[in-house]
Amino acid sequence: MSDQWETCEIEAVAIEGGDPDHGRFWVKATGPEGDYNAGESAVFACVLPVKRDLQAQGQLQALIRRLVDDGWDTDPLADVEPYWYSLRFRRRIIPVPTATTQPGTAPSEIG
Repeated sequence: MSDQWETCEIEAVAIEGGDPDHGRFWVKATGPEGDYNAGESAVFACVLPVKRDLQAQGQLQALIRRLVDDGWDTDPLADVEPYWYSLRFRRRIIPVPTATTQPGTAPSEIG
C-alpha cells in the first residue's frame, strides 16, 4: 500500500473595522474526511492585506511550531504562493488497524 498524506496550507483572515486592522492565520487542511481547520494563530494588529512585519512573522512562526509539534512536515514539492505566508505542509496518514480478532484469540473463539 502506498503512503497516503493529508495536506494543509496556511491562509490569512482579515479582521477589519479596528484601528489598526487585525488579522489571523489559520491552517486549511485536507484529509480523508475532507477539509478541516488544523490550527489558528492569535489575532494580531496588521496592515491589510497582511504584510510581512514583526507581529505577523511572530504569529506565523508560532503557528508553524505548533504544526511541526503535531507531526506536519513542510511539503517538499510546494512553492510559497500566492502570498509570503502560504506555506504548505503534509502529514503521513497512519491507517488505524481494524480488529477482526481479539488479541491472543483465534477467530473461532470470539463470541
